Amino acid sequence: MSYTPTDAAIQLVNRTQDGALSVSASHMAWQDNDWKMVLAPDGSDSANAQQINSLARFIAWGGYC
Repeated sequence: MSYTPTDAAIQLVNRTQDGALSVSASHMAWQDNDWKMVLAPDGSDSANAQQINSLARFIAWGGYC
C-alpha cells in the first residue's frame, strides 16, 4: 500500500453477512479536509475482494458516521 499527504492506497477488511472476513484495496484522496474514497469509473468501490481467515497484520480503525 502507499501514502502521500493527498493520496493513499489502503486495504479495508469487512465482515460479510455470513461472518467471513473480506479484504479489498481502496484508493483514498484527501479533499475538503477529509479522506474520500475514489470510486472506479463504473462507480464501484473495489472489484478485488478476497476472503481472509484472520485480522493478523491489520490495525483496527475507528471513526464515526
